[in-house]
Amino acid sequence: MSNAKLDRRIIEIAAGRAPAERTPTTLQDPAVPESLGAWLATELRRFQPRTVVLWADIATAVLGHVVARELGAQVVYAFADEGVLTLDGTMNAGERVALIGYDWPARLGLDPLVRLVHNSGAVVAAVGSVLAAQHEEVPVVVLDPGVSR
Repeated sequence: MSNAKLDRRIIEIAAGRAPAERTPTTLQDPAVPESLGAWLATELRRFQPRTVVLWADIATAVLGHVVARELGAQVVYAFADEGVLTLDGTMNAGERVALIGYDWPARLGLDPLVRLVHNSGAVVAAVGSVLAAQHEEVPVVVLDPGVSR
């Protein structure tokens, strides 16, 4: 799917959850991360994450902050610099973490982030994704209603 199609799909999903008077028409509309972030937090609450980890880009950061606010969790950013993956923040050994993103193939992907968090000593309790995603070891919550869960 092209970036324009992915963007439209994200807007459609957000519009389906936003109040009628706040129906978003662009990804820059605050209703997009607000509605999707609150929804992801509701779906992820059963996994009891204390931290949300996300790739450090603007759109994902806003989404992740909404999820963290709703869960009462902290935010930790993941960076990739010249092939070296790092986390900006601290997590305790065994701490339950939710990974948050709109679309995982658009970044380095889900597997490197799962490994990075596991190597830090934390536990990836779940992944929250707006668009379709899957992982062999970690439960994935997908908001896209067009995807079977």
